[in-house]
Amino acid sequence: MAKPPTSSDFEVVVVLNKCIDESAAVVGHFENRLPVVLATEERLGLSHARNRAVEICSGDFIVFVDDDVCVDPLFLVAYETAFRRFPEADIFSGPILPDFEGEPPAWLKRALPVVGSAFALQRVERDGAPIERSSVPYGCNYAIRSTVQKKRSYDPELGRGDVAWLRSGEETVLLEAMLASGCTGRWVSGALLYHMIPPDRQTVEYLWRYYEGYGTLLGIQEAKGLLRPRSIVSAAVELASAEVTYRVARVAAPPDRWARALVRAAVRRGRWKGFRIANRESGKRSSHESR
Repeated sequence: MAKPPTSSDFEVVVVLNKCIDESAAVVGHFENRLPVVLATEERLGLSHARNRAVEICSGDFIVFVDDDVCVDPLFLVAYETAFRRFPEADIFSGPILPDFEGEPPAWLKRALPVVGSAFALQRVERDGAPIERSSVPYGCNYAIRSTVQKKRSYDPELGRGDVAWLRSGEETVLLEAMLASGCTGRWVSGALLYHMIPPDRQTVEYLWRYYEGYGTLLGIQEAKGLLRPRSIVSAAVELASAEVTYRVARVAAPPDRWARALVRAAVRRGRWKGFRIANRESGKRSSHESR
């Protein structure tokens, strides 16, 4: 369990997102040990849950973590220290290390430097270094000044939810927008947590789903004009080439090389799918509006 901040009050906000399990009872066991605030959000989706948490948080900073992490004992102390050390900063984040359940496959150990993003692997090379738009934090470990966070909400069309594809990116879009608007951030090397990875995520199938989901998000953004569009022909050629390269690499290349080919092929497949999803939804809206 994390040690409390040295001189600051804190609260632990838990949002039950359309829960049907015993999560509320588990939280109840800690009410006499922690300043717990329990809330519910019946609209399924990570962005809805994040927005609900932001509504009820009362502190100067909001530290976001997921429900599948284990924090270092000095996690909160490190963040508190950073808040005082960099009073001008609005965004903070610390390192994330995968904690594989059981013994991960040998191929995954070798490919981890290539596919670390699928497990939110995040290293902090220098404490206090600025957070750049080119490398924003992952969603299971970051903190935002409350007055800044409460001005922006997480997009319900992004983040894990009730769609068929593995959707993400709600925190990435928001953090990039904050940095683009002039907010600044700092990396905190001591705010370490471990991201628990169950066996069903230690598979090639999961990696494909993850990177295809990322590509789907890019395709939707492309269709909406948020990214530079490509021609259908060039997208189709890139997809075919990437998938052939992956199939060949999977047979003939070592894991770190075929994993790189997998990422490229899955992202391109996802972009193709996302473009089609966005156009289909746009067509439905146009049809509805014309009635």
